[in-house]
Amino acid sequence: MVKSGKDGLCGEINANMKTILFVSNGYGEDTISAAIMEEVSALAPKVDLVAMPLVGDGTIYSQKGIRVVGPRRRMPSDGIIGNFNWTNIMRDLRAGLLSLTLDQAEYLRKSRRRISLCVCVGDLYPVLLTSLFLQAPTLLVGTAKSVYVAPYSLLEIFLLRSCRLVFPRDQPTADRLVSQKVRAVYVGNAMMDSLTFTGEDIGFPSGARVLGILPGSRESAYDDFPVILDTVEVLSREAGFPLEFLVALPNSLDLDRFLQTGSPRSWKLLPGTALSGDSASGVVAILSKNGLRVRVLRERFGDVLASSSVVLGQAGTGNEQAVGLGKPTVAFDRLERGYATWYRSRQKDLLGDAVSVVPDRPSAIAGEVLAILSDPERAARMEEAGKIRMGPPGAAGRIARHILESCNHG
Repeated sequence: MVKSGKDGLCGEINANMKTILFVSNGYGEDTISAAIMEEVSALAPKVDLVAMPLVGDGTIYSQKGIRVVGPRRRMPSDGIIGNFNWTNIMRDLRAGLLSLTLDQAEYLRKSRRRISLCVCVGDLYPVLLTSLFLQAPTLLVGTAKSVYVAPYSLLEIFLLRSCRLVFPRDQPTADRLVSQKVRAVYVGNAMMDSLTFTGEDIGFPSGARVLGILPGSRESAYDDFPVILDTVEVLSREAGFPLEFLVALPNSLDLDRFLQTGSPRSWKLLPGTALSGDSASGVVAILSKNGLRVRVLRERFGDVLASSSVVLGQAGTGNEQAVGLGKPTVAFDRLERGYATWYRSRQKDLLGDAVSVVPDRPSAIAGEVLAILSDPERAARMEEAGKIRMGPPGAAGRIARHILESCNHG
């Protein structure tokens, strides 16, 4: 574990030792960054590691005892402003995005002489910000861009050439960057290294078919969960075989508020399942309706994925991790003019046949889940596609060794 400083979440950078600053821009990116930081700490315990989340409050870091620095605030969009989503941009601006960005830039400027190395995790925004204001040697762990979808532009290539080393998310992207004179190396996808598996008994029959449910970590999860509960009811009527339902609830969502979204649909909290839940299994609540049960778990994301036959995922990084484990994944989308939204369409291009995107109608979602469950050959193709797109685990450790080598070379 990376140990926190005495001042907890907002400690200052230690000027008397080598400090590596990790800058991330998203909940999933925070998770990836934290996994790499733990590997660095295990290899070099005396190196000072600090994290600066540009989006959100850095909960993932604090839960792992990682020292967090810099100004931060959760924005309404949760960082989803790609493809110039003006609605989200305006909401964020009204919530103080501009002042937050200026404060973050000023913090980086004041930290110039105290940072030995900067590791950016995410897209090009952290690289741009740190290049302008921090001006330290920089490495990038690329999580967003790929030749499969939205390849790096010529302007982005120019910026990438300033990086000491770039770790792309897949081999084809690394090959393209090298051909464009970017110092890039593919060592695997670090997303697959932030999963943990306890193997605890979640409480359903061995060999049962399981639908793993990933509501996502953003505000939209509260709107999506009622659609998911309606889908569960359709599945229970049409499956023709028993199904178990497991929800992996991230810590960024409020449990009480999340459960309340089921109340208008007559879902009840099962008596005896207080919100504190069962600490051994990770089950924090069980929703019940007409004999159906939906188990809600905390801190058991890996276990939910490992148990799942199919995943119903509204997540970003979580969906990618699911397909990387070989789990056929279904996502639903509120179609705009008959087309998928930018975010989900981009995920489909990124993951290919490993994920299926359907309209946000319970009948359509349930139909796709059942189609996969009833077609072993299709499920196998989706499994293989996911593993190819995401690659094997182990990248976090390999990236950590590159980071330390770069830090030692000054």
